[in-house]
Amino acid sequence: MNLDDSTLAARVLEARLEVRHPSPLKRAAKYVGAFALAVMGGGDDLAAPTFDLVVVRSDSDAPVLRVNAGADAEASRLLETVRRDLGEKTVRDFFAEWRLLDA
Repeated sequence: MNLDDSTLAARVLEARLEVRHPSPLKRAAKYVGAFALAVMGGGDDLAAPTFDLVVVRSDSDAPVLRVNAGADAEASRLLETVRRDLGEKTVRDFFAEWRLLDA
């Protein structure tokens, strides 16, 4: 990446959501919990998929950030926030704000 201090983050980075793939043990616990809630008359929110927010380099698709983004609504809000930051901040400022650079 050939960058200067004024390079806008959106020119070299992209943000997206990816379905989170928990370990088989965590997945089983999640479904047991969802089943128990359903039996007690609760919702099935535990069975809803969760997402990772992933920020990648545009040139290589190499990830620079991966965080648990939660379920649909929460993940969408986080993605919107990160995309706004990518469009408004320089690469250096974006990395500093998201703690991707050592201070």
